[in-house]
Amino acid sequence: MTTRHDHWIDGRPEPPAGGTRPATLDPATRLPGDEIAAGGAADIGRAVAAAERARQREPGPTTEGMTDVRRSSAAGRAGGAP
Repeated sequence: MTTRHDHWIDGRPEPPAGGTRPATLDPATRLPGDEIAAGGAADIGRAVAAAERARQREPGPTTEGMTDVRRSSAAGRAGGAP
């Protein structure tokens, strides 16, 4: 069974602006696999605009006013360092 995958933009599935969904090939069966949304400049623009709206609604943490040591520690935690 073939499944169609759209982009995930602004908290919901969105079809590709160009309408293109190339088929994939299931390597185990050599049969057609899922259809994946092919992104283009318009899709990137929609995703960036959605991310900007989200950032304006809920700004993330800021490092303003932190010492260099605290900023480095916070950056390390965000990157998965101990």
